[in-house]
Amino acid sequence: AWSQSLKLGQEIGAIGGDARPAARGLPNPEQIIQLIEQDTDDWRPIWHWLLEHAIISALIKALGNAEASATQAFLCYLLGRRRSKRAIPALTSRLNHPDLRLRSEAADALRRIESERAGPYLLDQLLIETEDSNKTTLALALGSSGYQPAIPYLIQLLGAESGTLRGCAAWSL
Repeated sequence: AWSQSLKLGQEIGAIGGDARPAARGLPNPEQIIQLIEQDTDDWRPIWHWLLEHAIISALIKALGNAEASATQAFLCYLLGRRRSKRAIPALTSRLNHPDLRLRSEAADALRRIESERAGPYLLDQLLIETEDSNKTTLALALGSSGYQPAIPYLIQLLGAESGTLRGCAAWSL
């Protein structure tokens, strides 16, 4: 897997050379999208390589440029793993996307970032979300954000039918 990751880096010129990002050939947003959308049986080398080499601004721009929901979801995942607060606006704009997986990955990325700035957006989506599976992710993200105005809504979720949702609400309080 790591040798494939090394090969990916060499293909776009990102390994070796000068230490400056531009000179090292770090992937641009279009290259990031191409790497994610290539047909492969094993995403791990791509995932590891992008986590190590792609700069946050390129990941954010790729998220804005990507058309496929699956690609956007993958980028949300990467941005969440990087925990950059600069990604919050790009992630919050995907919370109400029609694709459930994308909404969920955006909420989970915001959970990892742990910023109160995301709180109002997470709460707004929680109030209109119809899928219990995503409500649990939103509840966890609200807990991680520390957004105090969400407390009454999280308390209300303690009476939810879903045990998982009740547990996530309890954890978030």
